[in-house]
Amino acid sequence: MNQKPVIAVDVDDVLSDSAQGVVDFSNERWGTNLKVSDYHEHWSDMWGVTHEETTRRIGEMDSHGLVGKYKVHEQSLEVLKELASTYRLIIVTSRLTIIQNDTQAWLEQHYGNIFDEIVFSGFYDKLEDGSFHRTKELILKDKKVDYFIDDQLKHCLAAGKAGIESLLFGDFTWNQSDHLPERVTRVKDWAAVKDYFDARR
Repeated sequence: MNQKPVIAVDVDDVLSDSAQGVVDFSNERWGTNLKVSDYHEHWSDMWGVTHEETTRRIGEMDSHGLVGKYKVHEQSLEVLKELASTYRLIIVTSRLTIIQNDTQAWLEQHYGNIFDEIVFSGFYDKLEDGSFHRTKELILKDKKVDYFIDDQLKHCLAAGKAGIESLLFGDFTWNQSDHLPERVTRVKDWAAVKDYFDARR
C-alpha cells in the first residue's frame, strides 16, 4: 500500500496567531506600544531589554499560560481536514520543550487528532554539554517530509535547499525576501495553501 505524502506544519504564526498574542500581552503587561509589524524572533531587540530581562518576561508569559490562549488562524482547520484525506499531517515546531504540554493541549483543543505526530525540535533548549537539539531541516529529512509550511524564511530556505517543497506562510515583516528560490513558495494565508495543493491534484 502506498503511503500518503507528508506535510509538516509549524505552529507559531501558521496555526496560531502567536505574534499578535505576544504583542497584546506585552502592551498590557509591560506598557509597550508594539504592533505585529514590530515583532520578530529576537525578543531582546524587539523589547530593547537585556537577555536576562527577556528570559524573565518569557517565564512570565509561560506562567500565564499565554501559548494556550493564542487565537487560531482562519480557515486552517477547514483546509487541513481536506488535506488529511490525501496527506499525512505532522507538526514540527521549534517551541521550547518546557511548553510542550501547553502546546499539545492547544493543538488537541483546536485541531483534535488531525496531526499524526508532534515533533519538538527543542532547538532553543540548551543541552548540558552546551549543544542544541536538531534543526527543523534535519527533522524534516528524518521524517521524510514532502511539503513544509512555516512562517520563518530561514527554515523554508533550508528545507527547500534539502529538496523539500516549502510554503512560506504569511506576508509578515519578518519573512520578507526580494527573491524566493526554487522549492520555496509564499502563501499569504490558508486559502492560498488550499489553492497550492488543489493545483497539485
